[in-house]
Amino acid sequence: MTRETIEGPPSEGVTPEARGGAKGTERAKAGWFSTFISRNIEEIGADKALRLYGACLGISYIATAAHYFIRRQYLYLTTPNGSLCWPLFPDCYQYHVLSVPQAIAVGCLLACLAAAFPLYFLMGRVGAGWAFLLATVVLDWTIISQDFRSRLNEHYMLLWTTIAFLFFPKKRQTVRFLILSFYFWAGRIKLNHEWLSGSDLPHRLWLIPVSTYPVACAYVVILEMVFVWALVQPRKWLFWAVFAQFVLFHAMSWSIVHFYYPVLMAGIISIFPLCRLLPNGAGNDLSDFFHLRLPRSLYALLAVFAALQLSPLLYPGDPDWTDQGRLVALHMFTGRSQCRVLATEKFKTGAAKTVDLFMRDLTPNMNCDPLVYFNEAQRICRQLPGQDPDFVDLDLRMDVSKTVSPASRPLIATDDFCAKHIRYNAFLPNDWILPARGDSP
Repeated sequence: MTRETIEGPPSEGVTPEARGGAKGTERAKAGWFSTFISRNIEEIGADKALRLYGACLGISYIATAAHYFIRRQYLYLTTPNGSLCWPLFPDCYQYHVLSVPQAIAVGCLLACLAAAFPLYFLMGRVGAGWAFLLATVVLDWTIISQDFRSRLNEHYMLLWTTIAFLFFPKKRQTVRFLILSFYFWAGRIKLNHEWLSGSDLPHRLWLIPVSTYPVACAYVVILEMVFVWALVQPRKWLFWAVFAQFVLFHAMSWSIVHFYYPVLMAGIISIFPLCRLLPNGAGNDLSDFFHLRLPRSLYALLAVFAALQLSPLLYPGDPDWTDQGRLVALHMFTGRSQCRVLATEKFKTGAAKTVDLFMRDLTPNMNCDPLVYFNEAQRICRQLPGQDPDFVDLDLRMDVSKTVSPASRPLIATDDFCAKHIRYNAFLPNDWILPARGDSP
């Protein structure tokens, strides 16, 4: 029997050289990816400040796991009837199949991962620390993606910080300038009457008289947009003076937002004292930044982040009310809104029932978000026909106002919501959200 008979004819049109070339291309791709990961791990391993920072990020993730339990967010994975879905995951309720003990076990796994990767960084096993940190952020965002109520600035900033730390070169500069961007754009959001008057604060500040709130709030904007640049300039006395003010700012924020934000930020901003106490060269990062001497990847990252912060301005209406574009942007203290949300359920008998949909248990930044009540209306359309065969449709109405301007304006006025099969577009303007403006009559 010939060799050709045993092995069969060669594949038509595919030569050995072509097969070898394809395998070589695959090996080249795998080699590039492996080299990319290795370079990131080696950069962390060669820099004590970065190894310690990797461990400090554990503070932020352990605080995230604690928040998951304290706020009982594990219930978001178990209760399909009350689910609020993200626009890119509109059928999330179908996947909330865990029992309460199983959802608690998921949180315990997150806590274990958050405790494990800092130990690996501290022991010098940087590769394992890098991998466990990646696993932690993946699990964290798998949980967050299950329900829109998990949307928090804390998660948003921690994700950006982790991505920069894991995947970007020149991590000392990249992570610090990214954190500066957090502060700068958060300060820009606060350039509104609600914040500057002090009326946007939901709780009393520690030690600061109410009469001085406008001064204190204005100073925070100056701190975040101007003084923040002192964190990357070479003068030690100026650095420590400004850094101490940020520490005080986050300590005072505990009285407003409780423990999660200040503890999470303690881990994120620890890179500033670490880089100051463990210097790596005598360069002037601030000068290098403005003279474009830092890596192009850093400028690209900051440009993308800045574009996302500006994206709400591209949508019609007041972004503080419509919330369009804020899914990919910071949203703290954007001018708190008040709202009235009513659903009129209509039946074949001609009867109608008006239901108050306002959700008082949500955070001030979320309880007047149109996406929340879009989800609620969708839930009624999905469930009520099975509960009452006489149900026909519903009309959805939402009026909004600001805490400093009691005049209300319509934001949603949609008849026959169910029949129209309305969808929420995460990227383009939604025509069913009216372009209300705070300065409109």
